[in-house]
Amino acid sequence: MFSPGSKTEPRPLLGRMFWRVWLAMVLSMLALVALMTLIWRLDVEHDRAGRPGHEVVVRNIFGEEIGYARATGPSDLGPPSEFQVVTDDGQVLWVELPRPRLGAGPWDWLPWATLGWTGLVVGLGFLFMALAFPVVRGLTRRLERLAQGVQLWGEGRLDVRLPVEGQDEVALLAQRFNAAAKRVETLVASHKLLLANASHELRSPLARIRMSVALLEQDHADSREAIQSIEQNIRELDQLIDEVLLASRLEQSPESVALVDEVDLVALTVEEASRFGLAVTADGPVHLQGSVKLLQRMIRNLLENAHRYGVGSDGSLDIEVAVRMQGPHRWTLSVADRGPGIPLAWREKIFEPFMRPPGAKELQGSVGLGLSLVRAIARHHGLVVRCEERAGGGTHFAVEPKA
Repeated sequence: MFSPGSKTEPRPLLGRMFWRVWLAMVLSMLALVALMTLIWRLDVEHDRAGRPGHEVVVRNIFGEEIGYARATGPSDLGPPSEFQVVTDDGQVLWVELPRPRLGAGPWDWLPWATLGWTGLVVGLGFLFMALAFPVVRGLTRRLERLAQGVQLWGEGRLDVRLPVEGQDEVALLAQRFNAAAKRVETLVASHKLLLANASHELRSPLARIRMSVALLEQDHADSREAIQSIEQNIRELDQLIDEVLLASRLEQSPESVALVDEVDLVALTVEEASRFGLAVTADGPVHLQGSVKLLQRMIRNLLENAHRYGVGSDGSLDIEVAVRMQGPHRWTLSVADRGPGIPLAWREKIFEPFMRPPGAKELQGSVGLGLSLVRAIARHHGLVVRCEERAGGGTHFAVEPKA
């Protein structure tokens, strides 16, 4: 509820948009009623113009009037067709007039002349829809632009702002969304900056810990197993810091990461796969412009992920690495394993920072940033990454240019 001391503005009961739509409908209905009234009046006059009249005059061959009669009775029961005429010599004549046939007249261009009242009503319905279309379309077009902006913002483009057009409810909605989006963008930017600074500051104590462990290893050779465990944890922490810093650079200032290297993707994939003792199947050479270090990290993270989670139910490790060609500028880098697979609901979530599917937290060495960094590097190079189910069981990751 709005209170005088709150920062929320009171919501107007009836805003400008309501009045615009209401007024458009009322004016359209008034125009329709006025047009129907005019057509009805013209139809009445058209009907009256076709009536033969209410008087009969009988003349002889010399043009002399020898008889006259006026219709009797109410005149609103239709045109009279029979008249009783008394001539000058006392004869009584009955005159019967045929019903009039409507010929070409000044009103025959009107719709009822060919369509009838049913067709006329249908035509007026289309006219009403045509009158209401510009107002409704103008409103929905603005709402469509708002929906597109909200969708882009929801996809991660926090710098997107909605156009503010007019001074009605739609404009008020756009203004409030822009204000909220700006606050969210500022909050997210502050969070990223804090995370990057914290990761950077961790470098110094991590280096001192590593030095202390080296000295400890020299003095206590019998504690080598414990020292190796500490070194493993230090390496994982160091890897985590590297990935956080790199992800922060790609999100905060992507222009600082230059894409100026001519990269042989097949050779780079073969080099990284050799670290894990894996062979690479390639249909042909693939060259692209980018950053060797970033693409190397992307491929390494995919291979580490497959090596970590790709163990099958029989304990074997089956990883397939390939670079497939679909055309002159169409290629796909594939990394597939025979692990337990990833549920459909998690195939997009795993690309978010620190998101791991059920059971992954217990595996040693999983920090939850590898696949997030893979997608960030791919986007920075104009590539897309998708996660699919491998035929026969397992997981398949594919990297390819945007369509």
